[in-house]
Formats: sequence, C-alpha cells, structure tokens
Amino acid sequence: MWSLFASCDGDLMEGEPKDLFDRAAFDVPEAQSASMMGNPSYKVEGKLFMSLIGEEAIFKLQGEIHTEALALDGAHLFNPKKNGTPMKEWVQVPFDHAGQWPRFAVAASSYVRSLL
Repeated sequence: MWSLFASCDGDLMEGEPKDLFDRAAFDVPEAQSASMMGNPSYKVEGKLFMSLIGEEAIFKLQGEIHTEALALDGAHLFNPKKNGTPMKEWVQVPFDHAGQWPRFAVAASSYVRSLL
C-alpha cells in the first residue's frame, strides 16, 4: 500500500502512482489520455505534456517551474536512452513528490499550448 503524503497545497493524498498521475491531469482543460513509448501519458491539442514512467512522472516545463521541479530530491532531466543526451525540457519527478504533480501538469500543459 502506498503511503500518505502532503500535496503542495497541504492536502493529504493517497494512492498508487497511476491514480495520482491521472488525478494530476484532472485540472488540465481538454487533456486527453495518450501513450508515449507504451507509458500512460496526457496531451493537449495533440501534443504530449506529461507521461508516467514506472512510478515517476515526466513533465515538459520551462522557466522557474522547470528549475523548481529539478531542485526536488531525486528529480532529473528525462533521458529515454539512459546513455544518451537528456531531454532538456522534460523533468522526471519521483513519486515522493506526487503532491506537486498537479501544478506541474497545469504548467506543462500551458507551456505546450504556448508552443502551438
């Protein structure tokens, strides 16, 4: 069983990574479920903004929130090839910080929309 932890707004959340990942997308208008490399993902207007890799979520971010996400313990740039060059805009955030996934989801979707 997964443990309780505090979300960014102080609420306690409980659940498995996939459930919390889906909840994170709830506040994103027009988010559509998708798949990236066989992993659960969400997109807006046809463009991916977040995905779940095992128990960690990845978000396409920029600016201050990108810096904040990378500063979290265990967070790092997403590197799909493990030995290759990391994807500089995609931050992989561990399950320990799932309470912050909703705000990263909103920021990532806004950023992706700005690119269209």
